[in-house]
Amino acid sequence: MLLQSINIEGFMGFYFFFIFIVLAINVGIVIWVYRDAQNRDMDATIWLIVVLVGGCIGCIVYLIISKEYPVRESAEWHKRQMR
Repeated sequence: MLLQSINIEGFMGFYFFFIFIVLAINVGIVIWVYRDAQNRDMDATIWLIVVLVGGCIGCIVYLIISKEYPVRESAEWHKRQMR
């Protein structure tokens, strides 16, 4: 009788929404790491794989190691600073 009162459809909707949000956040983090690694002249493909496979641990390792590499300033950045 207790199992009949549980709304399975509502639970499954929430579950899929939660999974979607987690995946969207992970994709955003992977894109950010890839672009940031490119701006720091690091091997962006390797870091993309590390973060995809390692998840949060890979991202933490990237954040620790990336401090040693300065951000490359683009020509557009210099043009904006001269205005």
